[in-house]
Amino acid sequence: MREAAPHQRAHEQPAFHRRRLARLLPGQWRASVEIYSHHAWQEDLVPWIWDSGELGRALQSERVPYAATLTDTVQGTTLLFIERPGRQLDYLVGAFAPEGLGSVS
Repeated sequence: MREAAPHQRAHEQPAFHRRRLARLLPGQWRASVEIYSHHAWQEDLVPWIWDSGELGRALQSERVPYAATLTDTVQGTTLLFIERPGRQLDYLVGAFAPEGLGSVS
């Protein structure tokens, strides 16, 4: 497998890794890159992350300029994939909460 070239722009590296991760996951996954030009945009993700662990803390307290989302085209599960803040080529992955979780019927 070809590795990302060192001269690639930062947001292109997750694009490379998201495609590789999508191929390794079981089933059919759609992958896309999101760019968060403002810190507030990434903070909007926090309530939707399934686990409030390290990924949630990173979204709340660190600058995350871009992320990849991977969506299972059959089940609808969506994952968020970010570069671990402060560590190049180290990543955090977490699931978005399923639709309807916590909603009142």
